Amino acid sequence: MSYLEEVLGIKAIYSQWKDSKKLPFLITDRYDFQRVFLDEVPTVFMYVKGSMESLVNTKAHVRKAGSLAGVPLVLVLQTCLPRQRESLIRAGIPFIVEGTQIFLPFMGVALREKYSRPAEFRTQLTPSAQVVFLHLLYGAKNKILLKDVAKELNLTAMTASRAVRQLEDAGMIKTQKEGVHKIILMTNQGQALFRKAESFLISPVGRKLYVTKDKAFENCLKAGYLALSEYSMLSAPRTNVYAVNNLPAEYMEEMTDADQEIQIEQWIYDPCLFGKNGSVDPISLYLSLRDDPDERVQEALDTMMSDFWREYHA
Repeated sequence: MSYLEEVLGIKAIYSQWKDSKKLPFLITDRYDFQRVFLDEVPTVFMYVKGSMESLVNTKAHVRKAGSLAGVPLVLVLQTCLPRQRESLIRAGIPFIVEGTQIFLPFMGVALREKYSRPAEFRTQLTPSAQVVFLHLLYGAKNKILLKDVAKELNLTAMTASRAVRQLEDAGMIKTQKEGVHKIILMTNQGQALFRKAESFLISPVGRKLYVTKDKAFENCLKAGYLALSEYSMLSAPRTNVYAVNNLPAEYMEEMTDADQEIQIEQWIYDPCLFGKNGSVDPISLYLSLRDDPDERVQEALDTMMSDFWREYHA
C-alpha cells in the first residue's frame, strides 16, 4: 500500500500479525491480516478476500478481530458500494478502499474520490503532529531545534520532521535552517496559537473499554469526566475514567456493572507525556470532551480552559 505513504505522507511498516492464529477459521478463511504501524501508531489491517459479504457479518468479524488486536483495526477492501461505505462510517469502523477511499478516524483521516484533493488531509493533524504541537505549546519557547523536539519526545528524526512539516503547512509555525540544523520558530504563543490550531486538533481517545476495579494497571491518568471534575466544579462521575496508551491484559468491550468497573480510554498518544498531578493535560482533555452534548460538561470545560489560560499567561 505505497499509496498510503504517497497520499498521507506517513510511513507504513508492515509485519505478520501472529495473533490471527487465535481467530476462528470462519474469520481467517475470509480475511488476511497484517500488523501495520502508521507513523508509529499500531494498527492491524484486515484484508477482505474477494468482495465483502453481509454488513452484519462483517461488523461482527471486525468486532471479534478488533477485540483480540487491542489496537485500531482497519478493514481493507478492493471495492465498496456507497451504502456499504456509509454503514461502515456510521459504525465508526476504519476502512480503506484501495485507490478510492481512506477512513481512519483514530488518525483524523477521511478522504475519498481518488484523492483528487489531497490537501484535505491537512484539516486534521496526525497523532505525532499533535504531540509535537502540544509539546511546543506547553514549552512556550520562541524557537527550538527540531532535533531537540525529536529527542525530548522520543520520536525518530523522520517522524518529527513530518510532524513539523504538517504544522508548518497548517500555518502554526515556521522553520528555518541554521547551519546543519532546522529551527522551529513560534509565530504565536499560548491562547493565540491554540485558537489558530484548534480546528486541526483531534480527540486523543481511540477506544473506550472497561476493567474491574481489582485489575491494577500502570501508567494511567485520570481522564474524561473524572479529570474534568478535578479541573472544575463538575461532580465526579459514578464510574471512574482513566487514560492509557497501552491496554491492560484483561478488559471488556461493554460495561456490565457501573459500581464495580472503571472505564479506560486508550489514547492515540501517551497521556503521560503531558499529564500532571495524576490527571491528563487540560488541552487533551478539552479535545476529548468538546463534542459532549451535556451543557454542564461544556460549562466545566469553559471554566477549565479559562483557568488554564489565566495561569499560562500569568
